[in-house]
Amino acid sequence: MHANWFLALHYANNGHLNIALSSLMVHLFVRLTWQVFF
Repeated sequence: MHANWFLALHYANNGHLNIALSSLMVHLFVRLTWQVFF
């Protein structure tokens, strides 16, 4: 999970902020949803 954060920061530093944030938000949303409901 920490690797995803590092990848997001890496892409953000390379100017792909929107892609990094969108993928990160989707990942966090799915992860939180599974933790809450399952």
